[in-house]
Amino acid sequence: EVSIKNRGLQPARGIQLQAKIPRMFRVVSVEAHQGNQKLNLRPEVNQNTLSVSPVQELPADAFLRYTIQVKAIGNGDGEFEVTITSADSEQLETRVSEITTVNR
Repeated sequence: EVSIKNRGLQPARGIQLQAKIPRMFRVVSVEAHQGNQKLNLRPEVNQNTLSVSPVQELPADAFLRYTIQVKAIGNGDGEFEVTITSADSEQLETRVSEITTVNR
């Protein structure tokens, strides 16, 4: 799960998520919620990179939550890496990663 809060005074526009999915996982589903509202976004996986269509606007002081479900299809160590960008600022880019191990 990835959560984002707009701490600014203005709406953030064109928020986009990209995630590198380790080779031992397959993406099962992706959901996004803005507050209690489920958003209708289009996820796409291409060579272990998940891209989600942009959220057009996130109001000031609002939350955006992505839930990515994966299924283990192999063993090994891998790193999930998520990058969040915004169309408002070319300099705004946030990356987080988490290392995981699968033993089946």
